[in-house]
Amino acid sequence: MPCWTIKKTVVDVGKMNLAILADGLMAAGFDVRVEATGLTFAKVGSFEYHRYENGTIEMRGQNVEGLTAEVKRAYSAQVVRQTANRFGWKLSSKPNTNQFVAQRRR
Repeated sequence: MPCWTIKKTVVDVGKMNLAILADGLMAAGFDVRVEATGLTFAKVGSFEYHRYENGTIEMRGQNVEGLTAEVKRAYSAQVVRQTANRFGWKLSSKPNTNQFVAQRRR
């Protein structure tokens, strides 16, 4: 694919919670701007901004497949962190991985 080609994709994520998505993206190192109807996000240092609104994420760029996977991982990791907090679990993880060990607090 030529380097000037830009892909565009729209991902239906209707069940994602906006607050969890924003927190997960921030924890994963994205620049996030929460707006009234959704949010805009970009990888830190990137000029390609992506948008979440009305249950869909619209992304543009050369590696939208990789970015889609990264957004899903960020959201999943935040769900695990919030669930652990809600149930009083202690989480430990290795840096830069999405692998967690949960221990019940006594």
